[in-house]
Amino acid sequence: MNLATIRSSSTRVKGIWNVEAHSPVLISDPAKMRKLMGLPALPKFQGLVPAVMPLSLALARLPKLNANQRREVERLMSGSRSLWKDRFQNLVVNQGLDDLLDVTLSGATQDTTWFVGLMSATPTPAAGDTLASHAGWTEVTAYDETNRVAWVDAGAASQSITNSASPAVFTISANSTDVGGAFLAGVNTGTGGRLYADGAFTAGNKSLDDNDTLTVTATFTAAAA
Repeated sequence: MNLATIRSSSTRVKGIWNVEAHSPVLISDPAKMRKLMGLPALPKFQGLVPAVMPLSLALARLPKLNANQRREVERLMSGSRSLWKDRFQNLVVNQGLDDLLDVTLSGATQDTTWFVGLMSATPTPAAGDTLASHAGWTEVTAYDETNRVAWVDAGAASQSITNSASPAVFTISANSTDVGGAFLAGVNTGTGGRLYADGAFTAGNKSLDDNDTLTVTATFTAAAA
């Protein structure tokens, strides 16, 4: 095997994150829900025809919708509105890479549960970041959850592993909370555990207010190419 072949066969390890922010509202939007359901709008005769879709009809239509439509309908039914979305790629830090090698090839003790944390505005991830030392960012803790939220995966398949079936959800506890990225760590609190990856939002900093929610999914992949 020549040097060119060796270089072209390097394995790539990465993670793609999706974050969605929502704000609570008092009343769902029945007109938007009917449009998503593919149903005609109801005439608005005061006191004669109710504008709100019966819950039984909404639930009956759910299986016929695609995933994005279902999520939006469920949010309308629960009384929330979408604020913004972002998708970004993380950096697998040196400590995370060492952990992959150490656990897989050297029999080191593994972290069996991983946790999602939030990074402050304008984070600058670096290969040398650890939970104890990360000069390019600080951690956001202004949320109702007691600690970092567990990253719950469904096992690896086809060189991919994700928490998309059980996203990590944060409920913000203070107005004007700026968030700029997220990270994955082996402990739910403190700086004594291992950091696997961190990454900054593609679209820049975002601001959230009290009771807004942030839903986080992270999909990690490895490819022999």
